Amino acid sequence: MQIIYDIPYIVHNIELTNNCIMKCVMCPRTASMTRPKGFMPENVFETVIEQYTKDNKNIPSHVWLHHFGESLLHPKVADYVQYMQKRGVKAGISINPVALSPQKAEELLRANPHILYLSIDGFNEATFSSIRGVQGAWEQTRENTLHFLKMKSRQKSTTKAVISAINFPQFPDLVRLSRKFWSSQPGVDDFLEKPFTDFNGDVQEITALHNAVPYTRCTKPWTCITVAWDGRVLPCCFDYDAQYVLGDVNHASLKDIFNGEPMQKLREQFINKNVTCTLCVNCVHGGKWSRSCGN
Repeated sequence: MQIIYDIPYIVHNIELTNNCIMKCVMCPRTASMTRPKGFMPENVFETVIEQYTKDNKNIPSHVWLHHFGESLLHPKVADYVQYMQKRGVKAGISINPVALSPQKAEELLRANPHILYLSIDGFNEATFSSIRGVQGAWEQTRENTLHFLKMKSRQKSTTKAVISAINFPQFPDLVRLSRKFWSSQPGVDDFLEKPFTDFNGDVQEITALHNAVPYTRCTKPWTCITVAWDGRVLPCCFDYDAQYVLGDVNHASLKDIFNGEPMQKLREQFINKNVTCTLCVNCVHGGKWSRSCGN
Protein backbone atom coordinates (compact mmCIF):
# COMPACT_ATOMS: atom_id res chain seq x y z
CA MET A 1 0.00 0.00 0.00
CA GLN A 2 1.49 3.34 -1.09
CA ILE A 3 0.92 6.07 1.47
CA ILE A 4 2.39 9.19 -0.12
CA TYR A 5 2.29 12.42 1.85
CA ASP A 6 2.49 15.03 -0.86
CA ILE A 7 3.30 18.17 1.14
CA PRO A 8 6.69 19.65 2.02
CA TYR A 9 8.51 17.67 4.68
CA ILE A 10 10.10 19.27 7.75
CA VAL A 11 13.73 18.75 8.70
CA HIS A 12 13.37 18.74 12.48
CA ASN A 13 16.98 18.04 13.48
CA ILE A 14 20.38 18.10 11.84
CA GLU A 15 22.95 16.36 14.01
CA LEU A 16 26.25 18.18 13.79
CA THR A 17 27.90 15.57 16.02
CA ASN A 18 27.02 12.74 18.39
CA ASN A 19 30.07 13.43 20.53
CA CYS A 20 29.24 14.87 23.93
CA ILE A 21 30.96 16.08 27.09
CA MET A 22 28.14 15.05 29.41
CA LYS A 23 26.99 11.69 30.79
CA CYS A 24 23.40 12.58 31.57
CA VAL A 25 21.30 10.05 33.48
CA MET A 26 18.25 10.79 31.31
CA CYS A 27 20.01 10.44 27.95
CA PRO A 28 20.16 7.07 26.14
CA ARG A 29 23.34 8.21 24.45
CA THR A 30 25.30 7.89 27.71
CA ALA A 31 25.29 4.08 27.99
CA SER A 32 23.25 2.72 25.08
CA MET A 33 24.52 4.37 21.91
CA THR A 34 26.51 1.96 19.74
CA ARG A 35 26.75 3.82 16.42
CA PRO A 36 30.05 5.42 15.38
CA LYS A 37 30.78 8.95 16.57
CA GLY A 38 31.75 11.73 14.24
CA PHE A 39 31.16 15.24 12.90
CA MET A 40 28.92 16.20 9.99
CA PRO A 41 31.07 17.03 6.93
CA GLU A 42 30.50 20.37 5.24
CA ASN A 43 29.33 18.83 1.97
CA VAL A 44 26.67 16.75 3.75
CA PHE A 45 25.40 19.77 5.68
CA GLU A 46 25.21 21.94 2.58
CA THR A 47 23.42 19.16 0.68
CA VAL A 48 20.73 18.96 3.36
CA ILE A 49 20.18 22.71 3.48
CA GLU A 50 20.16 23.13 -0.30
CA GLN A 51 17.66 20.29 -0.81
CA TYR A 52 15.48 21.53 2.03
CA THR A 53 15.26 25.07 0.66
CA LYS A 54 14.63 23.76 -2.85
CA ASP A 55 11.78 21.50 -1.75
CA ASN A 56 10.26 24.02 0.69
CA LYS A 57 9.75 27.53 -0.60
CA ASN A 58 8.43 28.67 2.77
CA ILE A 59 10.36 27.08 5.63
CA PRO A 60 7.71 26.65 8.36
CA SER A 61 10.00 26.95 11.36
CA HIS A 62 13.59 26.80 12.56
CA VAL A 63 15.76 23.71 12.20
CA TRP A 64 17.48 22.34 15.30
CA LEU A 65 21.21 21.84 14.87
CA HIS A 66 21.50 19.03 17.37
CA HIS A 67 20.34 15.47 17.96
CA PHE A 68 22.38 13.32 20.37
CA GLY A 69 25.57 15.26 20.92
CA GLU A 70 27.01 18.63 21.88
CA SER A 71 26.92 20.85 18.80
CA LEU A 72 29.45 23.30 20.24
CA LEU A 73 32.09 20.60 19.78
CA HIS A 74 31.76 20.91 16.00
CA PRO A 75 34.50 23.29 14.82
CA LYS A 76 32.23 24.75 12.12
CA VAL A 77 29.05 25.24 14.13
CA ALA A 78 29.05 29.03 13.69
CA ASP A 79 29.83 28.69 9.96
CA TYR A 80 26.92 26.28 9.55
CA VAL A 81 24.55 28.68 11.32
CA GLN A 82 25.61 31.49 8.98
CA TYR A 83 25.19 29.23 5.96
CA MET A 84 21.60 28.53 7.01
CA GLN A 85 20.79 32.17 7.68
CA LYS A 86 22.00 33.21 4.22
CA ARG A 87 19.59 30.68 2.70
CA GLY A 88 16.61 31.75 4.74
CA VAL A 89 16.63 28.87 7.23
CA LYS A 90 16.41 29.81 10.89
CA ALA A 91 18.81 27.95 13.16
CA GLY A 92 17.97 26.67 16.61
CA ILE A 93 20.47 24.99 18.94
CA SER A 94 20.25 23.42 22.38
CA ILE A 95 23.62 23.45 24.12
CA ASN A 96 25.36 22.59 27.37
CA PRO A 97 26.76 25.97 28.52
CA VAL A 98 29.81 24.32 30.07
CA ALA A 99 31.11 24.18 26.47
CA LEU A 100 30.15 27.80 25.76
CA SER A 101 33.57 29.39 26.15
CA PRO A 102 33.93 33.17 25.61
CA GLN A 103 35.32 32.45 22.13
CA LYS A 104 32.41 30.17 21.23
CA ALA A 105 29.98 32.73 22.65
CA GLU A 106 31.46 35.43 20.41
CA GLU A 107 31.33 33.16 17.35
CA LEU A 108 27.71 32.21 18.00
CA LEU A 109 26.56 35.76 18.55
CA ARG A 110 28.20 36.79 15.26
CA ALA A 111 26.46 33.91 13.49
CA ASN A 112 23.17 35.01 15.09
CA PRO A 113 21.10 31.81 15.46
CA HIS A 114 17.36 32.35 15.70
CA ILE A 115 17.02 30.63 19.08
CA LEU A 116 19.44 29.19 21.60
CA TYR A 117 18.44 26.83 24.39
CA LEU A 118 20.90 26.90 27.28
CA SER A 119 20.22 23.61 28.99
CA ILE A 120 20.83 23.86 32.73
CA ASP A 121 19.56 20.91 34.76
CA GLY A 122 20.57 21.81 38.28
CA PHE A 123 20.85 24.73 40.68
CA ASN A 124 24.03 23.73 42.51
CA GLU A 125 26.95 21.29 42.18
CA ALA A 126 25.09 18.41 43.85
CA THR A 127 21.99 18.49 41.65
CA PHE A 128 23.88 19.32 38.45
CA SER A 129 26.46 16.55 38.81
CA SER A 130 23.76 14.05 39.81
CA ILE A 131 21.80 14.73 36.62
CA ARG A 132 24.58 15.51 34.16
CA GLY A 133 26.94 12.77 35.35
CA VAL A 134 30.02 15.02 35.38
CA GLN A 135 31.68 16.30 38.54
CA GLY A 136 32.85 19.89 38.91
CA ALA A 137 31.06 21.34 35.87
CA TRP A 138 28.40 23.42 37.64
CA GLU A 139 30.42 26.58 38.32
CA GLN A 140 31.76 26.68 34.76
CA THR A 141 28.25 26.18 33.41
CA ARG A 142 26.93 29.05 35.51
CA GLU A 143 29.87 31.33 34.72
CA ASN A 144 29.73 30.68 30.96
CA THR A 145 25.99 31.30 30.87
CA LEU A 146 26.21 34.59 32.73
CA HIS A 147 29.10 35.71 30.50
CA PHE A 148 27.14 34.85 27.34
CA LEU A 149 24.06 36.71 28.56
CA LYS A 150 26.11 39.81 29.29
CA MET A 151 27.66 39.67 25.82
CA LYS A 152 24.24 39.17 24.24
CA SER A 153 22.81 42.19 26.07
CA ARG A 154 25.83 44.37 25.33
CA GLN A 155 25.73 43.55 21.62
CA LYS A 156 21.92 43.85 21.47
CA SER A 157 21.79 40.47 19.76
CA THR A 158 18.45 39.32 18.32
CA THR A 159 19.16 35.67 19.22
CA LYS A 160 16.43 34.44 21.55
CA ALA A 161 18.11 33.00 24.65
CA VAL A 162 16.03 30.43 26.51
CA ILE A 163 17.11 28.76 29.75
CA SER A 164 15.70 25.23 29.74
CA ALA A 165 15.39 22.81 32.64
CA ILE A 166 13.85 19.35 32.81
CA ASN A 167 11.25 18.75 35.50
CA PHE A 168 12.81 15.80 37.34
CA PRO A 169 10.55 13.96 39.82
CA GLN A 170 13.62 13.33 41.99
CA PHE A 171 14.29 17.07 42.34
CA PRO A 172 10.91 18.78 42.86
CA ASP A 173 12.47 22.19 43.60
CA LEU A 174 14.80 22.24 40.61
CA VAL A 175 12.57 24.08 38.15
CA ARG A 176 11.29 26.56 40.74
CA LEU A 177 14.76 27.53 41.94
CA SER A 178 16.19 27.64 38.42
CA ARG A 179 13.35 29.78 37.13
CA LYS A 180 13.68 32.21 40.05
CA PHE A 181 17.39 32.79 39.43
CA TRP A 182 17.66 32.70 35.64
CA SER A 183 14.48 34.59 34.78
CA SER A 184 15.89 37.61 36.62
CA GLN A 185 19.09 37.71 34.54
CA PRO A 186 19.39 40.36 31.80
CA GLY A 187 19.57 38.73 28.37
CA VAL A 188 17.24 35.83 29.19
CA ASP A 189 14.25 35.94 26.85
CA ASP A 190 12.37 32.98 28.27
CA PHE A 191 12.52 30.07 30.71
CA LEU A 192 11.38 26.67 29.46
CA GLU A 193 10.27 23.90 31.79
CA LYS A 194 10.73 20.69 29.83
CA PRO A 195 8.84 17.52 30.73
CA PHE A 196 10.85 14.40 31.45
CA THR A 197 10.87 11.98 28.51
CA ASP A 198 12.07 8.40 28.24
CA PHE A 199 12.73 8.97 24.52
CA ASN A 200 11.71 5.82 22.62
CA GLY A 201 11.34 3.82 25.83
CA ASP A 202 13.89 1.09 25.15
CA VAL A 203 16.35 1.95 27.93
CA GLN A 204 14.98 0.51 31.15
CA GLU A 205 17.15 2.64 33.46
CA ILE A 206 15.76 5.84 31.89
CA THR A 207 12.16 4.67 31.74
CA ALA A 208 12.34 3.74 35.43
CA LEU A 209 13.17 7.35 36.33
CA HIS A 210 9.69 8.42 35.35
CA ASN A 211 6.97 6.05 34.16
CA ALA A 212 3.90 8.25 34.36
CA VAL A 213 3.97 9.37 30.73
CA PRO A 214 0.60 9.58 28.96
CA TYR A 215 0.10 7.88 25.60
CA THR A 216 -0.05 10.21 22.63
CA ARG A 217 -0.46 9.62 18.94
CA CYS A 218 2.69 10.07 16.86
CA THR A 219 2.52 12.15 13.67
CA LYS A 220 6.22 12.14 12.80
CA PRO A 221 6.01 9.63 9.90
CA TRP A 222 3.82 12.18 8.12
CA THR A 223 5.60 15.38 9.01
CA CYS A 224 9.33 15.39 9.66
CA ILE A 225 12.73 13.75 9.48
CA THR A 226 16.03 13.93 11.34
CA VAL A 227 19.45 13.82 9.67
CA ALA A 228 22.31 12.14 11.56
CA TRP A 229 25.87 13.45 11.34
CA ASP A 230 26.87 10.90 8.66
CA GLY A 231 23.95 11.73 6.38
CA ARG A 232 21.63 8.90 7.36
CA VAL A 233 18.02 10.02 7.62
CA LEU A 234 15.87 8.97 10.58
CA PRO A 235 12.12 9.27 11.16
CA CYS A 236 12.33 10.58 14.70
CA CYS A 237 14.36 12.77 17.04
CA PHE A 238 14.17 9.93 19.61
CA ASP A 239 16.19 7.59 17.39
CA TYR A 240 19.48 7.95 19.28
CA ASP A 241 21.16 4.87 17.76
CA ALA A 242 19.92 5.07 14.15
CA GLN A 243 17.73 2.01 14.65
CA TYR A 244 15.36 2.78 11.77
CA VAL A 245 17.21 4.32 8.82
CA LEU A 246 15.04 5.75 6.05
CA GLY A 247 17.88 6.47 3.65
CA ASP A 248 21.12 8.39 3.19
CA VAL A 249 21.50 11.89 1.71
CA ASN A 250 24.81 10.77 0.24
CA HIS A 251 22.87 8.47 -2.08
CA ALA A 252 19.30 9.82 -2.37
CA SER A 253 17.38 13.08 -2.08
CA LEU A 254 15.53 14.05 1.09
CA LYS A 255 12.28 14.23 -0.86
CA ASP A 256 12.66 10.66 -2.15
CA ILE A 257 13.69 9.42 1.30
CA PHE A 258 10.64 11.04 2.92
CA ASN A 259 8.35 8.92 0.76
CA GLY A 260 10.64 5.92 0.35
CA GLU A 261 9.81 2.31 1.21
CA PRO A 262 10.95 2.36 4.87
CA MET A 263 8.77 5.40 5.63
CA GLN A 264 5.88 3.85 3.68
CA LYS A 265 6.06 0.73 5.84
CA LEU A 266 6.14 2.79 9.02
CA ARG A 267 3.07 4.81 7.99
CA GLU A 268 1.23 1.60 7.18
CA GLN A 269 1.92 0.23 10.66
CA PHE A 270 0.58 3.38 12.29
CA ILE A 271 -2.54 3.44 10.11
CA ASN A 272 -3.24 -0.22 10.90
CA LYS A 273 -2.58 0.40 14.63
CA ASN A 274 -0.09 -2.45 14.58
CA VAL A 275 3.28 -0.83 15.22
CA THR A 276 6.08 -3.40 15.28
CA CYS A 277 9.00 -1.13 14.30
CA THR A 278 11.74 -1.70 16.89
CA LEU A 279 12.26 2.06 17.22
CA CYS A 280 8.60 2.73 18.00
CA VAL A 281 7.33 -0.40 19.75
CA ASN A 282 8.08 0.82 23.30
CA CYS A 283 7.47 4.50 22.66
CA VAL A 284 4.42 6.18 24.19
CA HIS A 285 4.00 8.04 20.89
CA GLY A 286 4.13 4.88 18.77
CA GLY A 287 3.92 1.21 19.69
CA LYS A 288 2.51 1.66 23.18
CA TRP A 289 -0.09 4.05 21.81
CA SER A 290 -1.12 1.57 19.09
CA ARG A 291 -1.52 -1.21 21.67
CA SER A 292 -3.67 0.97 23.89
CA CYS A 293 -6.19 1.85 21.18
CA GLY A 294 -8.63 -0.84 22.21
CA ASN A 295 -8.61 0.15 25.89
